[in-house]
Amino acid sequence: MKIPRTLLVAIVAMVGVAASTFVHRGPSDVRSVAPISAPAADEPFDREQSAALFVGVRGFTHRIDPVLYAVDDAVDLAYMFSLEPRVGLVRPDRVVLALSGRPHKIESKERLRWLKEHGARIVDADAANIVDSLKTQAALAGRGGLLVLSLATHGFARNGESFVLGASSLMGDPETTLSTTRLLDIIARSGAQRSLVFIDACRNNAERGFRGLPATFLNRMRGARGQAILYAAAPGGVAVEGDGNGVFTSAVLDGLQCKASAPRGIVTAETLSRYVDHTVRERIRRAGNVPADPGIQSTFDRTAKNMPLALCWVPRSLPAQARVSGSKLIVSTEDGERLWERDLGSPIIDAKVADLDALDGRPEVVAATAHAIRALTYDNRVLWTETDERTLRAFTVGDLFRKHNQQIVALWSDSGSATQLNVYAGDGHSLATSDYPGYLDHVAIARPTSHHAPKIVAAGMDGSGAAAVALFNPMKIATGKALWSRRLSPRRESVASLSIVDRGRYGVRDIAVGTSGGKTLILDFDGNVLSRR
Repeated sequence: MKIPRTLLVAIVAMVGVAASTFVHRGPSDVRSVAPISAPAADEPFDREQSAALFVGVRGFTHRIDPVLYAVDDAVDLAYMFSLEPRVGLVRPDRVVLALSGRPHKIESKERLRWLKEHGARIVDADAANIVDSLKTQAALAGRGGLLVLSLATHGFARNGESFVLGASSLMGDPETTLSTTRLLDIIARSGAQRSLVFIDACRNNAERGFRGLPATFLNRMRGARGQAILYAAAPGGVAVEGDGNGVFTSAVLDGLQCKASAPRGIVTAETLSRYVDHTVRERIRRAGNVPADPGIQSTFDRTAKNMPLALCWVPRSLPAQARVSGSKLIVSTEDGERLWERDLGSPIIDAKVADLDALDGRPEVVAATAHAIRALTYDNRVLWTETDERTLRAFTVGDLFRKHNQQIVALWSDSGSATQLNVYAGDGHSLATSDYPGYLDHVAIARPTSHHAPKIVAAGMDGSGAAAVALFNPMKIATGKALWSRRLSPRRESVASLSIVDRGRYGVRDIAVGTSGGKTLILDFDGNVLSRR
């Protein structure tokens, strides 16, 4: 994989209008953003006032290597900011895409079709069109909205100033290219008090060669003001295997899909930048190249680091409880008022209330029979069903990745000689599996303290037939190995129960395993036996 020698990757999130000025690191007579007086009061965020321009230049008129996934990057980001429910900060009919070439991925082609059908406008990505479109969008954005600019193309630097290329630009020619300083000046003259800019362009040395958002989210947007600037020295134009996006854009998309940290349920400019920094460096390293360290250098002015970009969860508003009667699943409110019942056709092993979709504000119900797991909505619709020829021994639900939505951990086995531990996402697809050489029929999701990451605790018998308990790291299930596995004594007894207990050890929780002989063993999360009763 060929890596460009240098690259400028930046997110500039100028949230609100700040009294401070960002001056481009170039000649002394060049400025990028002029000083603007701070407003007397914050303007409430209004999606109806947002506007956006997404530029993707894959092919060039002159002999310049194509940026293979630039159009995919532009389309995928446009879809994220307009039609993805987690973000959706701009109406699609207030989006312009300046494109040269066509998307590479099938998903991007479909997203482009959806954007067009919902009113997004497509223009050619030559330099003049990019400037004119940015001026139009900057004028369209209202004070209460967000102005978004995304650039995916080639670029270069001359005399300390950065330039990006339109479709008909000449590399190294300032007359036919776009100065990032000029683009930022256009943004500065917009009436919008918030703006977000992504620049993903390899910089060569030219001299050498919807759904509505809740009030809590909108209120946090209202309070975000100032300026945030993030720089990365990494090869944004290099595709991520299987993703069909540049390294930088792929990391941004993943971060906005809540892989970035989401304190109080919201990905912010700061948590996104930390995630992109780590992810870009890690993906470049895995590609066999030496990544920049750090991948991103960031500066935040005032409260810009708190700018909310993606909503990852909302509090559940309708608590419920589920109980089982033979093959019937009975769901009621927390107060006991029956909502509905459903016959699953086979004896139900267990049923649990879960929060599989962090955005809908409603619980789901997960019920299991001997050979199937079903997820149902609060109003009795089947979301998905997972069947298996093996027998389901046990399952549980929990927030494995601290994203405020829950996953399902199931134990499947044949004759008891081996068990497959399977982790399912909220939509039913398998996230990871691990084969254990023994019979596991008890499982729990827990952590010793609130400062620790969740772990999977499973108990049953090991390969020799001895009672055993094992601990798994959800992030490393695919390795097929438990963090540890311990035989319990006496060996002739089987595991009758598994629970997580708080024995008053300053808030530290332990693992309690009950045996068929009536004994209880207490282990810590390192596998040490603390007591036998």
